[in-house]
Amino acid sequence: MDERICIIILVMFNITNTLNEYLRCLSNLNDNGYIHIDCSNQRFKQISSVARLDAPTYDFMPNTISGNVISLNLSANEFTVINSNSFATLRHPEILESLDLSSNNLHTINRLSFVDLENLEFLNLNHNYFSSFPDRTFSSLNKLKFISIASNQMICDCQLTDFLKFINKEIPIEVSNETVCIFPKSLRNQQISAIKAKSLKRTCGKGDFNPKIFSIEPPPQSLIVYPGEKRQITCKVSNIKGLSMEWLKNDIPIQRTSRLFINASIENNIQSLTLSLNPILWEDEGDWTCYIELQDASLRKVIRLMPISIHTEKCVQEWQANEKGEVTWPVSERGIVSMNCPNGPSNAKVYRECKQGKWGEINSNECAFASSLTKQLLMLISNQKRSTYLLNFLNITTSLSSLKYKLSAYETRLVGWIIGNATHFSNANMLNAISFVLDSSYTRSEISGEMLRAHIENIMFTEKAIYFKNIAVCQSMLISAFDMLDYSSNEKLNIGFISGYYADEYFCQKRNAVEFLTANGMSSVRVPHATFELFSSTAILRVFWLKTTNIFNNIYSIDGKWIVTGDVHAIALKKINLRLSYAAPPSGFVSILLFF
Repeated sequence: MDERICIIILVMFNITNTLNEYLRCLSNLNDNGYIHIDCSNQRFKQISSVARLDAPTYDFMPNTISGNVISLNLSANEFTVINSNSFATLRHPEILESLDLSSNNLHTINRLSFVDLENLEFLNLNHNYFSSFPDRTFSSLNKLKFISIASNQMICDCQLTDFLKFINKEIPIEVSNETVCIFPKSLRNQQISAIKAKSLKRTCGKGDFNPKIFSIEPPPQSLIVYPGEKRQITCKVSNIKGLSMEWLKNDIPIQRTSRLFINASIENNIQSLTLSLNPILWEDEGDWTCYIELQDASLRKVIRLMPISIHTEKCVQEWQANEKGEVTWPVSERGIVSMNCPNGPSNAKVYRECKQGKWGEINSNECAFASSLTKQLLMLISNQKRSTYLLNFLNITTSLSSLKYKLSAYETRLVGWIIGNATHFSNANMLNAISFVLDSSYTRSEISGEMLRAHIENIMFTEKAIYFKNIAVCQSMLISAFDMLDYSSNEKLNIGFISGYYADEYFCQKRNAVEFLTANGMSSVRVPHATFELFSSTAILRVFWLKTTNIFNNIYSIDGKWIVTGDVHAIALKKINLRLSYAAPPSGFVSILLFF
């Protein structure tokens, strides 16, 4: 009996300790029996739906708050995410009328976060890191009267349409004057409440904006820097009338200061924006983005700065590839580090020095070449004239093509150098070389897409007669196709024309199942296998894709109903497995990799 009583007392004591954490939250009972809870500045980091005896002190547990809570202040805490049904475990969530989540670190609110707060009237989301919200995030808040979202990252594009419809419903919702747009620049500092949904013409992506040049120097990747040193980062883009550029840090526009200099220039038809940091500080850690905008489209490139101490004793993990193979160097203390050679005798080693947090040059003298192809490519580059590069390269790789040889990262880099520096080549040889290197899984990371595209465009446009004759044939087929269409039907049709040029011959194929797909910056066209097999592996294609629409200008339309919504030329053809959201491509289709 005594033992049983002891256990009960112990449990009650622990629960009391848990509830004592909430004594730091101030409560106020009004005359109507409703409670106002103030949990601001309590360093809460997450909302937990279950009360646990061993819960960390940074957990906020709504179900431990008893009574009819009419107002809840969670401002100035450290929340980063509000998950689904976060407030459902309040004793009476339907009673809550005011919720303050301002001055946290919030960047994400789930679509179902507020689903149980059916009588909420006031919502404060100021001074967080929101850029957009999922559709219907606020749709359950039928009684909402006022909302405030002061964020220095708010994007006013097509994703804002749902929010605008919500605040402009039959009984409008008051939006604070602090809720303004940051992107695009054309709407910067404009109050969101004054924007009409139909005026948002942005396309939530790059649309038809495909500048020939868009790059960051040094290349966009993690860049190790040292506090106290000076560093410059330059963003370059093709000079286009009406184009704007700016630098962002962690998605926030930056302004010139005594330490941060921004210099804009135009040279050789290239627009540059150079960011100078002098000196580098620890606070510079983060993502630095070059943001460019043209009318209804925008593009971004990101480079991450990682400041480390110049006195550090460790070198970071690093992957390296050269003519002797690929080596991943581990996090290492200062001194000489040795690794097994990727190729060569079993006891052969590759060496590298770690000094003050920096890796030195690689000594791979004991290692063998990664492959015979690597050795031949290096000999070709060092011993032969550039005018013979492509011809001799194709002689080397002729037998490899039939064997479906897979290029390594370093071999891909060498082939890219050969293609980029070759002179006095025939169009056929260049197409064959490009076709060969496109089979490498490292093409995107090791070869300049701008360089490949420039070669393809040059080949395409130097054959002017073929080019214009090819277009004329497809345009004729395009117009005649509409005579067979039922305009009264609401059925969505995907009609496409794929025109090709190969070996001084042109052709145009009409297909009823052509789809244009985009994902993660990649662009592809799906075409049936039967169509694909008609083309050579080095054909240059021209693709049209169409749909029924009345939204766009009628410049290319026929009767205002059918319009060419895309027109891509200078395409390199390659058989690849297209993966969208990790789903395999539909049976009977292949994809074509596009170079814009």
